[in-house]
Amino acid sequence: MPYTFVDAAAKISLRILVFGPDPKSATLSPASRNGKLASKRLEIRDWLANQGHEAVFPEDVYSAVPPAPNIAAQEVMMMKYFDFIVVLVDSPGSIVELGVLSTHSDLAGKTHAFIDKTYSGGYAYVSCELLRTLNGDFTQYTFPDDLDGCTLKRWVAQTVSKLQLIRYLA
Repeated sequence: MPYTFVDAAAKISLRILVFGPDPKSATLSPASRNGKLASKRLEIRDWLANQGHEAVFPEDVYSAVPPAPNIAAQEVMMMKYFDFIVVLVDSPGSIVELGVLSTHSDLAGKTHAFIDKTYSGGYAYVSCELLRTLNGDFTQYTFPDDLDGCTLKRWVAQTVSKLQLIRYLA
């Protein structure tokens, strides 16, 4: 099989920020909703890193971000550095981060949020719709089915492949 531009694009490494529930929940209460989401967040980050991407949690890079007047400004500065932002919307922190992302067009356009279908119509869902209006995207998932399977990871992988191809063809 000949080498294609799709193969070449797949070699491009992206900087990816992964928001979601605290990873400590994965070990403290692995069977809980928060624990399952935290485990999926860890799985997504680790898979992306194994694919050659710089995939990190924001809490792991705060010290590398220049000081700012407040944590919100510091997070915005951090988000600007990354090529792609994944948000597993569920924890209070991830909902606040989604709100920030959905009101900055430069950040929204490189963000994909994942939100439980049961949250349709709530504040977080409205933020997801605004994110899409600003050229970001969101996907509704079914808990726990889409977490127990590899659906969320597959959706992230598809978006990463698309971004690599866009970067390659630019």
